[in-house]
Amino acid sequence: MKDLKFTATTIDAIETERGMPLFALVADFSMATIIAFVKHGKGLKTKQEALQAIDEYVAEGHVAQEIMNNVAENLIESHFLPLTPEIEAALKLQQEMFSGKAISSVSSGEKTK
Repeated sequence: MKDLKFTATTIDAIETERGMPLFALVADFSMATIIAFVKHGKGLKTKQEALQAIDEYVAEGHVAQEIMNNVAENLIESHFLPLTPEIEAALKLQQEMFSGKAISSVSSGEKTK
């Protein structure tokens, strides 16, 4: 879900809706936070529209939590979130977690490096 767009106005709306600052929201993988980012990032009017967009994304074979990785990348590109070494490491870990490598190694009994 790379088509999310964030502005100061959308970030303010998300922070107000969720009652948390941006830095805390980026680390929050709850469905409520994912819905808020999709709703405001896609310019949707309702929670139901956001849920439908998430359902369509998942139906394409994606993991819903991947959206948060896309959110963080978009916020960095939009200059609302700095690319610190910690954030960069977290993004890499998320990419590994959702790439299928971790899942396939767990199901086969292999240890991941």
